[in-house]
Amino acid sequence: MRMNVAAKSYSLADKPDAAEVRILLIDNDELLLSDLRGLGCPELAIENLEPADSVDVLALAGRCDVVVINIDAASGFGLLERAAPMDIGPAVIALAGQGVPGRTLEHTLTLAELRGAAVALPKPIDAVELALAAIRAIGRMRMPSPDLTVLAEKLERRLLV
Repeated sequence: MRMNVAAKSYSLADKPDAAEVRILLIDNDELLLSDLRGLGCPELAIENLEPADSVDVLALAGRCDVVVINIDAASGFGLLERAAPMDIGPAVIALAGQGVPGRTLEHTLTLAELRGAAVALPKPIDAVELALAAIRAIGRMRMPSPDLTVLAEKLERRLLV
């Protein structure tokens, strides 16, 4: 499933050479998706899929650098468990806005990290903060390029304004 791509963001299939970070967002949060695409960074390629058990995370591994999964969705932890163990695959970031039933949000985020997420972050989250988390997760998996460092500095300046 491919969603329409706003100006200054690109589908992973059509990723231009300028894109340094390919992010697959598995979440139905239209506001977060809009904010990510609205960052105006051609270095970021954003694709979105609805959370579902049928998402083949392994097939998507070669098309992205980072997979961001909303673990609040019913299929969230299942997707996380299929995506996180891939040693050579993309970094995995878990997002949650509420805890699993009977657990606090903090406990839910800790469970996500124990199940293999590079980082687990609470929602709502600012698009700049999520993009920076994605860059840092990539940097922990492999040596970041100088262009990636420049992109991180550019995004960090936005947080200071």
